[in-house]
Amino acid sequence: MMGAFLRLWNFTNTLMFQGDQGRDALVVSQIFKAGDPVFIGPGTSVGGMYLGPFYYYFMLPWLWLTYPSPIGPALAVAVVNILTIPLVYLMGKELVGKRSALLGAFFFTFSASAVEFSRFSWNPNLAPTFGLLILFFTFRAVKRSPWYWVAVALSFGLLIQLHYLALLALGGIGLAWLSQVITLTKNKKPAVLSVFMISSLVSMLVFGATLIPLILFDIKHGFVNLVALQKLLSQDKAFSQDNRTQFEKLLNLVSNFGDKTSLVLFRHILSKNTEVSLALGLGMIVTASRFLTKKTTESHGFLLLLAFLIPTLVGMSFYQKEMHLHYFAYLFPIICLLFGSLVATLTRRTLTWPLAILFGMVFLLHNLQTMPLQSLSWTINDVGRTTQVINQHLIPGEKVSLVLLGPSKDLYAQNYRYYLSTTSTPALSPELAPEADTLVVINEERILNVADVPIYEITIFPEKSNQEVYTIANGPQIHIFRKK
Repeated sequence: MMGAFLRLWNFTNTLMFQGDQGRDALVVSQIFKAGDPVFIGPGTSVGGMYLGPFYYYFMLPWLWLTYPSPIGPALAVAVVNILTIPLVYLMGKELVGKRSALLGAFFFTFSASAVEFSRFSWNPNLAPTFGLLILFFTFRAVKRSPWYWVAVALSFGLLIQLHYLALLALGGIGLAWLSQVITLTKNKKPAVLSVFMISSLVSMLVFGATLIPLILFDIKHGFVNLVALQKLLSQDKAFSQDNRTQFEKLLNLVSNFGDKTSLVLFRHILSKNTEVSLALGLGMIVTASRFLTKKTTESHGFLLLLAFLIPTLVGMSFYQKEMHLHYFAYLFPIICLLFGSLVATLTRRTLTWPLAILFGMVFLLHNLQTMPLQSLSWTINDVGRTTQVINQHLIPGEKVSLVLLGPSKDLYAQNYRYYLSTTSTPALSPELAPEADTLVVINEERILNVADVPIYEITIFPEKSNQEVYTIANGPQIHIFRKK
C-alpha cells in the first residue's frame, strides 16, 4: 500500500511531460492513428544512436486507452513499478532468503530514486523491473534448468532497448554462464552439457530476434547505429582519455571506479555525505565478508548480486562524463537486495541490531526528504491549457510551424506539439518549417524581441511585422506570426 501511495499520490500535478515525453507520445499516437509502425525507438542523448522500439510498443495500448491525454503510459510505468515491489520479495527470497528479500522490498519501496522514475513515462523507467527479471532468471538458469537462459536472453534483449548502458548487465550474465560451463565440464555429464549448449544456442537466437527491427532499420539506413557506436567509442570524449600517460589513465580509472561506486551504492540512496558513505561502505565490506563465509543458497545469491554489480561499476569507470541516475536504473532492485542482505545479517545478532536500525534511519531520512511528491510549478494540465489557447487562435487546416523558447531547450516544443497534434491543426514536422503559413512561438523565457531570435524557424519566416501576442496566466507568452 505504501509503495502504491508513494508512486501515485498527487500524480497529475507532479507528472513530468517535457520534450522526450511529447516526442514519444507523438510517435506512438501515429501508430494507431495513421497505422505507421516503427522499427526504432528513441534516440540516445550520447552517441546519436537509436534504441529498439520496445518502449514505444509498451506505450501503445496505454496511450490509446487515454488518448488524447498522454497520462496512460505514465500510469502504466507506475503500475509496473508498484508490481516490482512484491517481485523483489518473491524473487529475492529465493536468492538471498526471506528476511533479506523483505528488507530489499522495503528499501525499494522507499527509495526516492525508484519512486522518481516510476512517476512519468520514459524508456529507462522500466529498467528496474527487467534488471530484476534478468537477475532472477540467471539464478534459476544456474540452480535449476539451463532453459532459463532463454528467459534471460529475452529480458536482456528488451532491457537494452530501454538504455544502452544496460549492456553492462552482460558482465553478470557472462560470469554466471561461464561458472555453469566450468561446473558442467568438471562434472563430466555429457547429456546435461548438451542440454546446456542447446539452450544457450536457443537463447542467442531469441536475443537476436529481439533486435530484428533495429537490425532491419540499420540495414536500410546505411548502418547508422553501428557507425555512431564506432564514433562514440573511438572519438567521443565520453570514453576518450587522450593526452594522458598510461599511468594517468590507470589513476583516472581507479578514481572513476571509486566515484561511481560511491554514487551507485550510497550517494543516490543513502547519503550525499562523504564521511557517512565511507563509514557505511566499510560496514558493508565487513558484513559481506561474514555473509560469504557460509556456503548456502543465500550466499550464492549474494555472490550473483555482486557479479552483476561489480562489472557494471568497472564498466562505468571508463565513462568520462557525468553519470545520471537513469544510466544504472536496472541496478535499483539489485542494490536494494544487496542492502537487504547486509542489514538482515546485522539483525541476526543482538550486538549489531543498533547498526541495522541506524542504517534504516539514515536511509529513510535521506529518501523521505527527496521524495518527488510536491506539485510542479508548470504541470501537464498547464501544457494542455496553453495548447488550447494556441489552437483557438489558429485557422483549422493552416500550416503551422511551432517553436519553443524555454529553459528546457526543447526548440521543437515536443510536449506542446503533441497536444496540438490532437486538434484539427497539428504543427508541421520541423523539416517542413519553410512551408509554414503561420509561425507560433511559445515564449517561456519572456524574450522581448522574439522576431530577432537567431533560430532557423524564426529567421526564415518572411513576415514578422504582423504579430499577435497572447499571455497565458502564470505561463508563457504566445507569439503568432502570419504571412500576409
